[in-house]
Amino acid sequence: MGFLVAGALRARGHATLADYFRDRFGPGAEALASLAIMVGSVVWAAAQLVALAEILVTIAGIPRMVSLLMSLFVILGYTTVSGLMGVVAVAGVQALVLLAGVSGLLLAVAGRFGGFGEMLAVIEPSQLNLLSAEGSWLGRIDSWFIPILGGIVTQEALGRLLATRSPMDARRACYIAGGLYLLVGMVPLIIALAGRHLPLVGWEGDNFLPVLVTQTLPPLFGLFFLAALASAILSTVSANVLAISSVFTLNLMARRLRDASAARQLWAGRAATIGAGIVALLFAASGTSIYNLLLLSIVLGQGGLLVAVLMGLYTKVGGPASGVSAIVANMACNLATLVIYPLMWMDAGSAGLFDRLIMIVDGEAPALPGYFLLSLLVSATAYVVAGWWRRAPAVEII
Repeated sequence: MGFLVAGALRARGHATLADYFRDRFGPGAEALASLAIMVGSVVWAAAQLVALAEILVTIAGIPRMVSLLMSLFVILGYTTVSGLMGVVAVAGVQALVLLAGVSGLLLAVAGRFGGFGEMLAVIEPSQLNLLSAEGSWLGRIDSWFIPILGGIVTQEALGRLLATRSPMDARRACYIAGGLYLLVGMVPLIIALAGRHLPLVGWEGDNFLPVLVTQTLPPLFGLFFLAALASAILSTVSANVLAISSVFTLNLMARRLRDASAARQLWAGRAATIGAGIVALLFAASGTSIYNLLLLSIVLGQGGLLVAVLMGLYTKVGGPASGVSAIVANMACNLATLVIYPLMWMDAGSAGLFDRLIMIVDGEAPALPGYFLLSLLVSATAYVVAGWWRRAPAVEII
Protein backbone atom coordinates (compact mmCIF):
# COMPACT_ATOMS: atom_id res chain seq x y z
CA MET A 1 0.00 0.00 0.00
CA GLY A 2 2.84 2.38 0.83
CA PHE A 3 4.84 1.68 -2.31
CA LEU A 4 1.97 1.55 -4.77
CA VAL A 5 -1.08 3.60 -3.81
CA ALA A 6 -0.97 5.63 -0.56
CA GLY A 7 1.24 8.50 -1.70
CA ALA A 8 -0.12 8.54 -5.24
CA LEU A 9 -3.75 8.81 -4.12
CA ARG A 10 -2.96 11.36 -1.38
CA ALA A 11 -1.12 13.56 -3.90
CA ARG A 12 -4.34 13.81 -5.91
CA GLY A 13 -6.25 15.18 -2.93
CA HIS A 14 -8.91 12.47 -2.84
CA ALA A 15 -11.02 11.93 0.28
CA THR A 16 -12.15 8.40 -0.64
CA LEU A 17 -11.03 5.68 -3.01
CA ALA A 18 -14.21 6.22 -5.02
CA ASP A 19 -13.07 9.83 -5.66
CA TYR A 20 -10.17 8.42 -7.65
CA PHE A 21 -12.52 6.32 -9.77
CA ARG A 22 -14.65 9.38 -10.52
CA ASP A 23 -11.66 11.48 -11.62
CA ARG A 24 -9.94 8.70 -13.58
CA PHE A 25 -12.86 6.69 -14.98
CA GLY A 26 -16.01 8.79 -14.60
CA PRO A 27 -19.21 8.74 -12.52
CA GLY A 28 -20.26 5.23 -13.60
CA ALA A 29 -17.07 3.68 -12.27
CA GLU A 30 -17.39 5.84 -9.14
CA ALA A 31 -20.83 4.40 -8.38
CA LEU A 32 -19.71 0.79 -8.94
CA ALA A 33 -16.55 1.30 -6.89
CA SER A 34 -18.62 2.84 -4.09
CA LEU A 35 -20.89 -0.20 -3.97
CA ALA A 36 -17.94 -2.62 -3.93
CA ILE A 37 -16.22 -0.63 -1.17
CA MET A 38 -19.36 -0.46 0.95
CA VAL A 39 -20.10 -4.18 0.66
CA GLY A 40 -16.54 -5.13 1.59
CA SER A 41 -16.49 -2.73 4.55
CA VAL A 42 -19.83 -4.00 5.85
CA VAL A 43 -18.65 -7.63 5.83
CA TRP A 44 -15.35 -6.63 7.46
CA ALA A 45 -17.27 -4.82 10.21
CA ALA A 46 -19.39 -7.95 10.68
CA ALA A 47 -16.25 -10.01 11.30
CA GLN A 48 -15.19 -7.60 14.03
CA LEU A 49 -18.66 -7.74 15.59
CA VAL A 50 -18.39 -11.53 15.78
CA ALA A 51 -14.99 -11.21 17.51
CA LEU A 52 -16.41 -8.77 20.04
CA ALA A 53 -19.42 -10.98 20.70
CA GLU A 54 -17.13 -13.96 21.39
CA ILE A 55 -15.39 -11.94 24.11
CA LEU A 56 -18.69 -11.01 25.78
CA VAL A 57 -20.03 -14.56 25.53
CA THR A 58 -16.86 -16.04 27.04
CA ILE A 59 -16.39 -13.51 29.85
CA ALA A 60 -19.93 -12.76 30.93
CA GLY A 61 -21.93 -15.61 29.43
CA ILE A 62 -24.15 -13.14 27.59
CA PRO A 63 -26.12 -14.79 24.75
CA ARG A 64 -24.53 -14.32 21.34
CA MET A 65 -27.32 -12.25 19.78
CA VAL A 66 -27.58 -10.00 22.84
CA SER A 67 -23.80 -9.52 22.69
CA LEU A 68 -24.01 -8.50 19.05
CA LEU A 69 -26.79 -6.01 19.77
CA MET A 70 -24.91 -4.50 22.73
CA SER A 71 -21.75 -4.19 20.65
CA LEU A 72 -23.57 -2.52 17.79
CA PHE A 73 -25.31 -0.06 20.12
CA VAL A 74 -22.00 1.08 21.67
CA ILE A 75 -20.26 1.30 18.30
CA LEU A 76 -22.95 3.37 16.64
CA GLY A 77 -23.21 5.59 19.71
CA TYR A 78 -19.64 6.82 19.87
CA THR A 79 -18.97 6.63 16.12
CA THR A 80 -21.78 8.99 15.18
CA VAL A 81 -20.58 11.47 17.82
CA SER A 82 -16.77 11.28 17.60
CA GLY A 83 -16.11 10.77 13.88
CA LEU A 84 -12.69 9.94 12.39
CA MET A 85 -10.57 11.95 14.83
CA GLY A 86 -12.19 10.24 17.79
CA VAL A 87 -11.54 6.81 16.28
CA VAL A 88 -7.88 7.59 15.53
CA ALA A 89 -7.22 9.07 18.99
CA VAL A 90 -8.80 6.12 20.79
CA ALA A 91 -6.97 3.62 18.56
CA GLY A 92 -3.58 5.08 19.52
CA VAL A 93 -4.22 4.55 23.22
CA GLN A 94 -5.66 1.09 22.62
CA ALA A 95 -2.57 0.02 20.69
CA LEU A 96 -0.32 0.74 23.69
CA VAL A 97 -2.65 -1.02 26.11
CA LEU A 98 -2.96 -4.06 23.84
CA LEU A 99 0.82 -4.24 23.41
CA ALA A 100 1.23 -4.39 27.19
CA GLY A 101 -1.57 -6.94 27.49
CA VAL A 102 -0.32 -9.26 24.79
CA SER A 103 3.21 -9.11 26.21
CA GLY A 104 1.84 -10.11 29.62
CA LEU A 105 -0.10 -12.95 28.01
CA LEU A 106 3.08 -14.19 26.31
CA LEU A 107 4.85 -14.30 29.69
CA ALA A 108 1.89 -16.13 31.24
CA VAL A 109 1.74 -18.75 28.47
CA ALA A 110 5.50 -19.28 28.71
CA GLY A 111 5.09 -19.75 32.46
CA ARG A 112 2.51 -22.49 31.88
CA PHE A 113 5.13 -24.43 29.90
CA GLY A 114 7.98 -23.72 32.33
CA GLY A 115 9.86 -21.12 30.26
CA PHE A 116 10.31 -19.70 26.78
CA GLY A 117 12.45 -22.57 25.57
CA GLU A 118 9.90 -25.13 26.67
CA MET A 119 7.08 -23.07 25.12
CA LEU A 120 8.79 -22.89 21.74
CA ALA A 121 9.64 -26.59 21.88
CA VAL A 122 5.99 -27.65 21.88
CA ILE A 123 5.34 -25.93 18.53
CA GLU A 124 5.16 -28.68 15.94
CA PRO A 125 6.93 -28.38 12.56
CA SER A 126 3.62 -28.94 10.78
CA GLN A 127 2.36 -25.66 12.30
CA LEU A 128 5.14 -23.68 10.62
CA ASN A 129 4.26 -24.41 7.00
CA LEU A 130 3.74 -21.17 5.10
CA LEU A 131 1.38 -22.99 2.74
CA SER A 132 -1.16 -25.47 4.02
CA ALA A 133 -0.71 -29.05 2.91
CA GLU A 134 -4.43 -29.32 2.24
CA GLY A 135 -6.03 -28.48 -1.08
CA SER A 136 -4.49 -27.56 -4.44
CA TRP A 137 -1.46 -25.32 -4.90
CA LEU A 138 -3.70 -22.68 -6.45
CA GLY A 139 -5.86 -22.67 -3.34
CA ARG A 140 -2.82 -22.38 -1.07
CA ILE A 141 -1.45 -19.42 -3.02
CA ASP A 142 -4.89 -17.83 -3.00
CA SER A 143 -4.97 -18.00 0.81
CA TRP A 144 -1.97 -15.63 0.85
CA PHE A 145 -2.88 -13.38 -2.07
CA ILE A 146 -6.41 -12.62 -0.84
CA PRO A 147 -5.35 -10.64 2.27
CA ILE A 148 -2.09 -9.28 0.79
CA LEU A 149 -3.29 -8.05 -2.60
CA GLY A 150 -6.94 -7.54 -1.66
CA GLY A 151 -5.96 -5.45 1.35
CA ILE A 152 -4.10 -2.86 -0.72
CA VAL A 153 -7.26 -0.97 -1.70
CA THR A 154 -9.42 -1.22 1.42
CA GLN A 155 -11.24 2.03 2.17
CA GLU A 156 -10.98 1.75 5.97
CA ALA A 157 -7.17 1.93 5.74
CA LEU A 158 -6.99 4.34 2.82
CA GLY A 159 -9.51 6.64 4.52
CA ARG A 160 -7.00 7.30 7.28
CA LEU A 161 -4.08 7.65 4.89
CA LEU A 162 -5.96 10.11 2.69
CA ALA A 163 -6.55 12.23 5.80
CA THR A 164 -2.80 12.70 6.40
CA ARG A 165 -1.09 16.04 5.81
CA SER A 166 0.98 15.05 2.78
CA PRO A 167 1.79 12.17 0.40
CA MET A 168 5.06 11.61 2.28
CA ASP A 169 3.13 11.23 5.55
CA ALA A 170 0.82 8.71 3.89
CA ARG A 171 3.73 6.60 2.65
CA ARG A 172 5.63 6.91 5.92
CA ALA A 173 2.55 5.79 7.86
CA CYS A 174 2.37 2.63 5.74
CA TYR A 175 6.05 1.82 6.24
CA ILE A 176 5.84 2.29 10.01
CA ALA A 177 2.65 0.23 10.18
CA GLY A 178 4.26 -2.56 8.14
CA GLY A 179 7.22 -2.68 10.51
CA LEU A 180 4.94 -2.76 13.53
CA TYR A 181 2.89 -5.57 12.00
CA LEU A 182 6.01 -7.69 11.60
CA LEU A 183 7.36 -6.88 15.06
CA VAL A 184 4.26 -6.81 17.23
CA GLY A 185 2.40 -9.39 15.16
CA MET A 186 4.94 -12.06 16.05
CA VAL A 187 3.82 -12.00 19.69
CA PRO A 188 0.20 -13.19 19.23
CA LEU A 189 1.42 -15.58 16.55
CA ILE A 190 3.75 -17.32 19.02
CA ILE A 191 0.99 -17.29 21.64
CA ALA A 192 -1.40 -19.00 19.22
CA LEU A 193 1.11 -21.59 18.02
CA ALA A 194 2.05 -22.62 21.56
CA GLY A 195 -1.33 -22.01 23.20
CA ARG A 196 -2.97 -24.64 21.00
CA HIS A 197 -1.09 -27.23 23.06
CA LEU A 198 -2.51 -26.12 26.41
CA PRO A 199 -5.42 -28.11 27.92
CA LEU A 200 -7.98 -25.33 27.55
CA VAL A 201 -11.54 -25.99 28.71
CA GLY A 202 -14.36 -24.68 26.54
CA TRP A 203 -12.27 -23.69 23.53
CA GLU A 204 -14.24 -23.93 20.31
CA GLY A 205 -13.47 -22.02 17.12
CA ASP A 206 -13.42 -18.23 17.36
CA ASN A 207 -13.35 -18.01 21.18
CA PHE A 208 -9.75 -19.32 21.47
CA LEU A 209 -8.21 -16.04 22.66
CA PRO A 210 -10.82 -15.16 25.31
CA VAL A 211 -10.64 -18.71 26.71
CA LEU A 212 -6.83 -18.61 26.73
CA VAL A 213 -6.82 -15.26 28.55
CA THR A 214 -9.37 -16.25 31.20
CA GLN A 215 -7.57 -19.54 31.93
CA THR A 216 -4.01 -18.19 31.85
CA LEU A 217 -3.93 -14.65 33.27
CA PRO A 218 -4.94 -13.49 36.76
CA PRO A 219 -8.63 -12.47 36.74
CA LEU A 220 -8.09 -8.71 37.09
CA PHE A 221 -5.33 -8.52 34.48
CA GLY A 222 -7.23 -10.81 32.14
CA LEU A 223 -10.34 -8.66 32.39
CA PHE A 224 -8.24 -5.54 31.72
CA PHE A 225 -6.66 -7.13 28.64
CA LEU A 226 -9.96 -8.33 27.17
CA ALA A 227 -11.54 -4.94 27.82
CA ALA A 228 -8.71 -3.30 25.86
CA LEU A 229 -9.12 -5.87 23.08
CA ALA A 230 -12.85 -5.22 22.94
CA SER A 231 -12.19 -1.48 22.79
CA ALA A 232 -9.74 -1.98 19.92
CA ILE A 233 -12.30 -4.04 18.04
CA LEU A 234 -14.83 -1.26 18.57
CA SER A 235 -12.50 1.24 16.92
CA THR A 236 -11.94 -1.14 14.00
CA VAL A 237 -15.65 -1.50 13.42
CA SER A 238 -16.01 2.27 13.71
CA ALA A 239 -13.41 2.77 11.00
CA ASN A 240 -15.37 0.45 8.72
CA VAL A 241 -18.75 2.07 9.23
CA LEU A 242 -17.14 5.51 8.85
CA ALA A 243 -15.64 4.33 5.55
CA ILE A 244 -19.11 3.35 4.39
CA SER A 245 -20.58 6.64 5.60
CA SER A 246 -17.95 8.73 3.80
CA VAL A 247 -18.31 6.85 0.53
CA PHE A 248 -22.11 7.02 0.72
CA THR A 249 -22.28 10.77 1.40
CA LEU A 250 -19.29 11.94 -0.66
CA ASN A 251 -19.79 9.70 -3.69
CA LEU A 252 -23.18 8.03 -4.03
CA MET A 253 -25.19 10.96 -2.60
CA ALA A 254 -22.84 13.80 -3.57
CA ARG A 255 -25.14 15.30 -6.20
CA ARG A 256 -28.23 15.25 -3.99
CA LEU A 257 -26.37 16.72 -1.03
CA ARG A 258 -24.39 19.27 -3.04
CA ASP A 259 -26.68 22.16 -2.14
CA ALA A 260 -27.64 20.83 1.29
CA SER A 261 -26.58 22.56 4.48
CA ALA A 262 -23.63 21.27 6.48
CA ALA A 263 -26.02 20.05 9.17
CA ARG A 264 -28.04 18.03 6.66
CA GLN A 265 -24.89 16.50 5.17
CA LEU A 266 -23.75 15.55 8.67
CA TRP A 267 -27.06 13.87 9.47
CA ALA A 268 -26.96 12.02 6.14
CA GLY A 269 -23.56 10.67 7.11
CA ARG A 270 -24.83 9.63 10.53
CA ALA A 271 -27.81 7.88 8.96
CA ALA A 272 -25.46 5.99 6.63
CA THR A 273 -23.34 5.00 9.64
CA ILE A 274 -26.37 3.56 11.43
CA GLY A 275 -27.53 1.75 8.29
CA ALA A 276 -24.09 0.23 7.77
CA GLY A 277 -24.03 -1.00 11.35
CA ILE A 278 -27.41 -2.68 11.01
CA VAL A 279 -26.38 -4.49 7.81
CA ALA A 280 -23.12 -5.57 9.48
CA LEU A 281 -25.19 -6.99 12.34
CA LEU A 282 -27.18 -9.12 9.89
CA PHE A 283 -23.96 -10.58 8.44
CA ALA A 284 -22.56 -11.17 11.93
CA ALA A 285 -25.73 -12.97 13.02
CA SER A 286 -25.47 -15.39 10.08
CA GLY A 287 -23.15 -17.69 12.04
CA THR A 288 -20.21 -17.36 9.63
CA SER A 289 -16.76 -17.59 11.22
CA ILE A 290 -14.49 -14.56 11.59
CA TYR A 291 -11.98 -16.00 9.12
CA ASN A 292 -14.56 -16.62 6.39
CA LEU A 293 -16.07 -13.16 6.88
CA LEU A 294 -12.63 -11.57 6.50
CA LEU A 295 -11.98 -13.47 3.29
CA LEU A 296 -15.44 -12.63 1.98
CA SER A 297 -14.94 -8.92 2.66
CA ILE A 298 -11.77 -8.86 0.57
CA VAL A 299 -12.85 -10.90 -2.46
CA LEU A 300 -16.14 -9.06 -3.11
CA GLY A 301 -15.05 -6.68 -5.86
CA GLN A 302 -11.59 -5.98 -4.43
CA GLY A 303 -9.79 -7.61 -7.36
CA GLY A 304 -11.46 -5.27 -9.85
CA LEU A 305 -10.71 -2.24 -7.67
CA LEU A 306 -7.05 -3.26 -7.38
CA VAL A 307 -6.62 -3.80 -11.11
CA ALA A 308 -8.28 -0.50 -12.02
CA VAL A 309 -6.30 1.49 -9.44
CA LEU A 310 -2.90 0.10 -10.44
CA MET A 311 -3.56 0.25 -14.19
CA GLY A 312 -5.01 3.74 -13.88
CA LEU A 313 -2.16 5.08 -11.77
CA TYR A 314 0.76 3.64 -13.68
CA THR A 315 -0.43 3.36 -17.29
CA LYS A 316 -2.30 5.54 -19.74
CA VAL A 317 -4.37 2.59 -20.88
CA GLY A 318 -8.09 2.67 -20.23
CA GLY A 319 -10.91 5.14 -19.81
CA PRO A 320 -14.41 4.99 -18.35
CA ALA A 321 -15.19 1.67 -20.05
CA SER A 322 -12.07 0.06 -18.58
CA GLY A 323 -12.84 1.05 -15.01
CA VAL A 324 -16.42 -0.17 -15.23
CA SER A 325 -15.44 -3.37 -17.05
CA ALA A 326 -12.80 -4.33 -14.48
CA ILE A 327 -15.25 -4.04 -11.57
CA VAL A 328 -18.17 -5.74 -13.35
CA ALA A 329 -15.97 -8.57 -14.63
CA ASN A 330 -14.60 -9.12 -11.14
CA MET A 331 -18.06 -9.27 -9.59
CA ALA A 332 -19.24 -11.68 -12.28
CA CYS A 333 -16.20 -13.88 -11.74
CA ASN A 334 -16.77 -13.92 -7.97
CA LEU A 335 -20.42 -14.85 -8.50
CA ALA A 336 -19.42 -17.71 -10.80
CA THR A 337 -16.63 -19.12 -8.61
CA LEU A 338 -18.07 -18.51 -5.13
CA VAL A 339 -21.77 -19.18 -5.71
CA ILE A 340 -22.57 -20.91 -9.01
CA TYR A 341 -19.60 -23.31 -8.93
CA PRO A 342 -20.32 -24.55 -5.35
CA LEU A 343 -24.02 -24.96 -6.16
CA MET A 344 -23.16 -27.12 -9.16
CA TRP A 345 -20.93 -29.42 -7.12
CA MET A 346 -23.12 -29.74 -4.03
CA ASP A 347 -25.60 -32.59 -3.78
CA ALA A 348 -29.02 -31.05 -4.46
CA GLY A 349 -30.75 -33.98 -2.80
CA SER A 350 -29.10 -33.47 0.60
CA ALA A 351 -30.24 -29.86 1.11
CA GLY A 352 -32.54 -27.29 -0.42
CA LEU A 353 -31.35 -24.24 -2.35
CA PHE A 354 -31.62 -21.94 0.67
CA ASP A 355 -29.67 -24.37 2.89
CA ARG A 356 -26.97 -24.68 0.25
CA LEU A 357 -26.69 -20.90 -0.01
CA ILE A 358 -26.26 -20.73 3.78
CA MET A 359 -23.50 -23.33 3.53
CA ILE A 360 -21.77 -21.17 0.92
CA VAL A 361 -21.93 -18.11 3.18
CA ASP A 362 -20.60 -20.18 6.10
CA GLY A 363 -17.61 -21.31 4.00
CA GLU A 364 -18.68 -24.96 4.08
CA ALA A 365 -19.03 -25.31 0.30
CA PRO A 366 -16.15 -26.08 -2.09
CA ALA A 367 -14.90 -22.94 -3.84
CA LEU A 368 -13.08 -23.06 -7.16
CA PRO A 369 -9.33 -23.35 -6.43
CA GLY A 370 -7.50 -20.12 -7.25
CA TYR A 371 -10.70 -18.08 -7.50
CA PHE A 372 -9.04 -14.83 -6.38
CA LEU A 373 -6.17 -15.14 -8.85
CA LEU A 374 -8.71 -15.92 -11.56
CA SER A 375 -10.70 -12.81 -10.64
CA LEU A 376 -7.56 -10.68 -11.01
CA LEU A 377 -6.85 -12.19 -14.42
CA VAL A 378 -10.44 -11.70 -15.58
CA SER A 379 -10.48 -8.10 -14.32
CA ALA A 380 -7.17 -7.24 -15.99
CA THR A 381 -8.32 -8.79 -19.27
CA ALA A 382 -11.61 -6.88 -19.17
CA TYR A 383 -9.77 -3.64 -18.40
CA VAL A 384 -7.32 -3.99 -21.29
CA VAL A 385 -9.91 -5.20 -23.79
CA ALA A 386 -12.29 -2.34 -22.92
CA GLY A 387 -9.46 0.15 -23.23
CA TRP A 388 -8.38 -1.24 -26.59
CA TRP A 389 -11.95 -1.36 -27.89
CA ARG A 390 -12.58 2.28 -27.02
CA ARG A 391 -9.36 3.36 -28.71
CA ALA A 392 -9.76 1.18 -31.80
CA PRO A 393 -10.50 3.21 -34.96
CA ALA A 394 -13.93 2.85 -36.46
CA VAL A 395 -14.13 0.64 -39.57
CA GLU A 396 -15.90 2.26 -42.50
CA ILE A 397 -18.34 -0.13 -44.15
CA ILE A 398 -18.86 0.53 -47.87
